[in-house]
Amino acid sequence: MTAQEAITKAIEAINSYDGLGAPVDARIAISDVKDAVRGTDGYWRGTNRKAEYAEVKAGKQIVSTNHLDGSRESGMSVSKSLADVWLSGFSYCYRVDGDVVGSGSDGEPVLANVRVISAMYKGENAIADDDYPALIQAAYKEIANNTEWSVERIRQESVYY
Repeated sequence: MTAQEAITKAIEAINSYDGLGAPVDARIAISDVKDAVRGTDGYWRGTNRKAEYAEVKAGKQIVSTNHLDGSRESGMSVSKSLADVWLSGFSYCYRVDGDVVGSGSDGEPVLANVRVISAMYKGENAIADDDYPALIQAAYKEIANNTEWSVERIRQESVYY
């Protein structure tokens, strides 16, 4: 689903909400907007090795290490959340896509057949440099302009899914 299709679906769900009970359909549709804007197939990869980005971009498959016991994971550990990567204190991060082949020692997705799908960001600048907040804000504004809900209400409802 494209971002525009998801926005249209969210507008329809909000406009059909009758005010009774929780707006579950609207919440799900807003979640779909977030996924469509971000891209549901992407993950964040954090690293302290600057060279890793070029290696993965060139096709090298990285196998992560479980730092609790030193064992090798079944592929590259990643996160769905930029905040998780940023809070972990990595020097660099970038977005990747690939095949989920398992879970890491912390429950994170582990990927094989990894492809780079973004620029590399310096860890401390990643959240500021990421264009997702501006894109999602624009999507929420478009929804608000076509419904009776404010951007703030849309943002509040978005936390449920």
